[in-house]
Amino acid sequence: MDRPLARILVALTGCAAVSLTAVASPSFGAPEAQEAAAVQPRKGTYKGKTSQVTVEGAFRKIAFKVNGRRITLTTEPVIRHGFCLSPPVFIEQGAPPVTKKISRNGSFSFDRTFEGSKINRIKGTFVDDRTIEGTARYFFPDSASGQCVAGKEAPTFRAKR
Repeated sequence: MDRPLARILVALTGCAAVSLTAVASPSFGAPEAQEAAAVQPRKGTYKGKTSQVTVEGAFRKIAFKVNGRRITLTTEPVIRHGFCLSPPVFIEQGAPPVTKKISRNGSFSFDRTFEGSKINRIKGTFVDDRTIEGTARYFFPDSASGQCVAGKEAPTFRAKR
């Protein structure tokens, strides 16, 4: 009777050690897990569209130019909220191009204050070296004519090289 009990204890001890190792290894910062999060974007032009199907395809376009660890917004999409369309917020005629640094984890953000604490934002992340996914959040004012209702829209986008 002692032998079967000893075998069971040895088996349980072995299973516990394996399960603790499997659970503990990612929390200790395995190098493979840390390196997988960082994406090195490729130099070039990334083009795509927003997910907002109520806007015609030619006006949903969004484009970026990547050079090293810097990204420039080259084409801004039109965002629709009810009967209202967004004017250009980030790319204005005569203004210098909007360029930001790409963070270590492959994310970036273009921000412009709408009013007060409301901020129009195009935010993206490199999901791999050839694809950017993100959101374009725009706020809309209430119009005097009553056709535009105050609010915000945040469609997603995907851009590929």
